[in-house]
Amino acid sequence: MQFKGSLLGREIIILVDSGSSHSFLSSRLAIGLPNLKPLSNPMTVRVADGGSILCSAKVRCAEWTVQGHSFHSTLCILQLGSYDMIVGMDWLDCLQEGAHMGTQT
Repeated sequence: MQFKGSLLGREIIILVDSGSSHSFLSSRLAIGLPNLKPLSNPMTVRVADGGSILCSAKVRCAEWTVQGHSFHSTLCILQLGSYDMIVGMDWLDCLQEGAHMGTQT
C-alpha cells in the first residue's frame, strides 16, 4: 500500500511495508534534516531482491503527515529507488498501540 504524504513541507511517496522491521527515508531527502545523526554501529539492511544495503545514519523523531494526520518516526537512511519513505512494522506497531489506547473496555 502506498500514500502521498509530506515531510517538512515536501510531498513524498510512502510505502507501507509490513515485511520491514524498521522505517526508512531516502538519502536524497535526508540531507539537512534536523536530528540527522550518524550511527555508531552501522546496520546492514536486507532488501526485497535479497541484496543488502548499509544504513549508517538515522533521523530521530522525524515529523511527517498523511491525509492531515501527523506522525513522528525514527527513520533509517537508505538509498531508496521508487519511494521516498518506507514505513515498516515499527510504525505499524506504534499505530496499533495508539488504536488500542483509544478503545474503552
